[in-house]
This record gives sequence, structure tokens and C-alpha cells, in this order.
Amino acid sequence: MTVAAVPACAIDQALPVAAFVSYAKEPLPDLFLGHLAIYITSTARPRPPCSLFLVGEGTIIDFSAQSFAAAVKEPIVGLGFTYVDDRNGASEPSLRFWFHSSVEPDTVRARAAALVDHALPNQRSATSSFMLMASDEIEEAKPKWPFKIYALPRDALPVDAPHVFGSPWLDDATGEMLVMDHAIPNDAPAIVAGSSMGSSVPYILNLIAHPLFSTFLHVVRVVSTGQPVAWCVVHTSFVLGLVFTEPAFRRRGLGRFAVAAAMQASSAYVASCDEGIYGLQPHCFITDANLASQAMFGALGFVPAVGGSNRWLGSA
Repeated sequence: MTVAAVPACAIDQALPVAAFVSYAKEPLPDLFLGHLAIYITSTARPRPPCSLFLVGEGTIIDFSAQSFAAAVKEPIVGLGFTYVDDRNGASEPSLRFWFHSSVEPDTVRARAAALVDHALPNQRSATSSFMLMASDEIEEAKPKWPFKIYALPRDALPVDAPHVFGSPWLDDATGEMLVMDHAIPNDAPAIVAGSSMGSSVPYILNLIAHPLFSTFLHVVRVVSTGQPVAWCVVHTSFVLGLVFTEPAFRRRGLGRFAVAAAMQASSAYVASCDEGIYGLQPHCFITDANLASQAMFGALGFVPAVGGSNRWLGSA
């Protein structure tokens, strides 16, 4: 292990999540699992509400320990859940849902609409305008989702971070000593300035203060000045992102070092949880035009993850 220790897994057991995901009968997409992890790893008290739904061929089943104990008889074609994502002060529930890969697109549309009406009865008109459909077969998102999802294959292991956390090394090009470190509040403006995704200083400060996700946020720092020169964030949906290297320090692999450290730390946490949070793997969003990120994540073992085998839909 070359990264700092991460907190022990503390999955919330109030909901029968393991029983819920068992109805998938096939690997669930990382996007679905990552947003479910926002709830089950939440440290907020009281915990924001979350509701689980089984999507049957004819009905929507509010899933609970009682319904599981009673054994669901109807064939299940999909899963869904609502939760309040309070990362940016949201108070209204969001909906995420997934359908079996064998379900026909027309059935997906019909059952998705039924689930939205059931789960968010007062938000139907607003939610339907922001439907994201990440699939090769279903191309109806408006605006079209501009990213592809890249993920580490399920049988792959994260690469080892090349430098020991907290142990300085010499950068031959500048003569500076560099060190892998966690982000601190003073780093937030630089992290936001390097982002093209519209991040904010309050959001980064929330990550830095988070008892779990702060341990995933890695920066490469100049020892003499404390300046962060490369970094990688793991969002609370377990998406890797905001990777950046300052121009004067590029072509040394520092961004890749930060990604490897962040990925190793978050993967160690996931692996410590029962069932590995049900198969959640490191994943990220990359645009078609960002060839540099495609090459870097490809070198770390990531492959495009969206295809005909997964039809994932969710409200924004």
C-alpha cells in the first residue's frame, strides 16, 4: 500500500441494499452504484431520505425489508431509488434507475415513465426534461450527454501508486522536491481554477472537510512552497474527476500519479465494504475530444463502459 490509510467501511444498514441489488441478476452500471453509494456512505445525521423501488412488468414495488421478506413474485425488469443529494445544498429528491439489458427500449421508456410518476409524483414535468440516457441504442437525451463513461474492468485491479504517500521525491526537470499529499483548504482555489467542469470552491471545501472523501482527494505538492501542481478528486458518487496538472509540471506523469493514488485509496475503501459496494469500480467521464485523458486513463486500464449491454437512465 503506497497511499494513506482510509477510514473503515461504514455502510448504512438501515436499508436492505444488498437484497435490493440482488434483483439485478447481472452487474449493475457504476453510474447507478456510485449514486447509490452517495446515500449509503453518507455521514449526515439525520441521514437524507432514500427510497428503493423494484420495477416490475406491471407495477412499481416500494422495496423494504418487509417486501423482501414476503418475496417478490412479479418478474423484475429494473431498479430505482430516490435520494436527496445534499452535496450542493439540494433539498429535492433525485431519481436514478436501471433496466435489465434484455428489456426492449419501448418497455424501458414506458416503465421509466411509470417509475417517475410513482417515485416523484410532483416533479414529473421538471424531471422528464432532464432525462439522461446513456446507451448506444437509446439516443434521446436533450441536451445530448457529452461524455463517455470509462471504467476499470471488473476483473482488473487498480495500479499501484508510484510514490509512497508523504515521502518526497526529486523532480529532475525542476530540481524541486515533490510529495503526494491530501488536499487542504488553501488548495481549493487552484483546484477550481484548473477545472473546466464548473466546479466551485465551496464544493471542493466540502470534499476536503468530508471524513471519507477527503482521504481520496490527492495532490502532488511542491515541498518548498506547498503549491499543489497536480491533483485528482473522487466525487461523492465515486466518480474520478477534476484531474489537472499545472503547465510547468506537465509531461512527468504527475496527473497519472494523482489518479493512481486517488483510485487506490477509493478502491481500498470499496473493497473493505461488504460485497465491495456491490461491484462498484473506479470510473470517470471523458469527452470524445479529450484525447489526453483518454490516453492517460487507458494507460491505467480504463476502457469505455457505455454500450449495448448496459442501458442506464436517470434524472439529472
